[in-house]
Amino acid sequence: MEPQTSDLSSPENTPLDSDNSFYFQTLLLVVIFFVLWINNYLTFYLGYDRAVVKLHDLFYSLFKIDVFNFRLDGSTEKAPYLSSSLLLASLKNPIILAGLIFNNVFVCFHYNALRWKNFESSKQLKYFIFFIALILAWHYSTYDYNLYVNQAHYFDRVFLVFSAGLVLVHPAFTALFVPALLLVVSQFNYPQGLHSLTSLYLPCNILLAFIAFMHLIVLTRYTNNKLRTPDGLAVREGGKFLSAVSSVFPVSLVDRKINWKLFLYITLCICASFYFAPGLKKIWISPNMYDWPFLNELYMHTIWKIDAGWLAFLDYPVKQQVVQWVKLFNTPMMLSAAVVEFAAIFILFRKKLTIFCLLSFCALHLMIFLESGILFWKWTLLDFAIIVLLISLPEKPFADIFGRKKFVFSIFIIFFSMLYFRPVPLGWWDTKNKFKLQIEAVGESGKHYRIQESLMSPYHLLFSYQRYDFIVDEKLLYPSGSTSSFKRFMEVRNTGKEGLPDLKEKFGENHYNEEKADELDKFLKVFFQNLNERMDKKTIFSYLAAPHHVYFDDLFNKPMGSYQLQEKLAVIKIRFVENYYENGKVILIQEKIVRSIPIL
Repeated sequence: MEPQTSDLSSPENTPLDSDNSFYFQTLLLVVIFFVLWINNYLTFYLGYDRAVVKLHDLFYSLFKIDVFNFRLDGSTEKAPYLSSSLLLASLKNPIILAGLIFNNVFVCFHYNALRWKNFESSKQLKYFIFFIALILAWHYSTYDYNLYVNQAHYFDRVFLVFSAGLVLVHPAFTALFVPALLLVVSQFNYPQGLHSLTSLYLPCNILLAFIAFMHLIVLTRYTNNKLRTPDGLAVREGGKFLSAVSSVFPVSLVDRKINWKLFLYITLCICASFYFAPGLKKIWISPNMYDWPFLNELYMHTIWKIDAGWLAFLDYPVKQQVVQWVKLFNTPMMLSAAVVEFAAIFILFRKKLTIFCLLSFCALHLMIFLESGILFWKWTLLDFAIIVLLISLPEKPFADIFGRKKFVFSIFIIFFSMLYFRPVPLGWWDTKNKFKLQIEAVGESGKHYRIQESLMSPYHLLFSYQRYDFIVDEKLLYPSGSTSSFKRFMEVRNTGKEGLPDLKEKFGENHYNEEKADELDKFLKVFFQNLNERMDKKTIFSYLAAPHHVYFDDLFNKPMGSYQLQEKLAVIKIRFVENYYENGKVILIQEKIVRSIPIL
């Protein structure tokens, strides 16, 4: 009996015209994306040692079983960051090498089929992917000299830029660029493990989605070859899974060009999820789901960021005026932010609405920067890049991703995105109580200096966000002046300064950890000892440095008393300062030195 076949040249048999095929294809792409997400972040960012610890903790928390029976030290002296090239040193690690092979082997075997010229509207896609890789390569190749590991890693910086350029040659090089990027970034997570990936996640996840899309092409090409007759003009009936995968073959059957509308669809879903998650968090922390825009005190966020150093180039009366303006427009600003974030779930309703949402995201980032000094510049550039991409693409075959059914399906994908896209759910209540940890130094001459967070680059995010409250041995309420608890927010708001001791006793937490505190002491000692030897923290790439994510220092001038390499340092001190805002003034609650670290 001859196998049943179907004519591929017939329009009615074009798989891409089937909505069911598109939905299956999307779910399959999400699964591939999540597998790659685990492989890339766990293997290349956390590294082998920390990956084993993470897996150990995961299994133990779920099953109370010590699967590995051992723990490896993530801060071992054999860490690749201590080598002149962390990329080359990492290749000695069999887990990292295996992860790199897994990322690339499938796309490399289909190198010819995945050439840029084989994609529909290839020019637009090529420059979109290259642009994302370029801004990431720019940021993570121009950071300051790493004084802790005492290495500049010049080879790695050059390789990162070079691999970003190779993306223009062939899309498969994206699968090489992302591991190299995450390995370079992983050094900032060493040894404390407290580096923030918030600004990196969104653009990097778009690149991972593209790699996943190439893997999907490889998979569907394979299944089609399994089902295709020798003459290549018909398809046999096969098993249910093979037939289902074959039905989502993302290649046009007429001109043999790869149709990448699915990648565009999933890109918009990923982008929307990173804005929808914060909007959903604000609903989650509101007792009645709508309270946050009307009760939160956004101006307190501005006050604490100004206290940390934002707008230092302005005179005090001008900064007070800024606070008053934020206070005046407190509710409209928060309401607009909540609406923009929550409305992201409707991003695929219409193309015009998509562009409007993306422009709204850019406006939101501008408002956040002016209010707090936090600059999501990579997210903003990505939003603009997607707008340009949408405008430049032809209506067909990309317009149908905005159909009614696909829009409803996108709501499902975005709503549950925390499970696979891993967006950061930013949302909190801004309180009137806050503490800060201020690094100071004593020079050889005995003169005292203030250490600005920018001096701690490339570890400045750790110190800007004050993620080391484990050095303070007492109960504290809110390290960053914020809380997710509406009840605690209201109690601090209504109690006043006099009621803080009782609130601390009732709700405060003591995060003091002697082991972590000693590790931080060692970090600062090594960092400043190497600074004393070099008396410079720049590299040849620093003069092309990308914008920072946070600006809590003076943008134009170094304030009086700040350390500017005037002399070698003898002692590093960390000052704990707790403040409370009342009657239009920041009131000092307590102040003390909590760590003193000899350098010389």
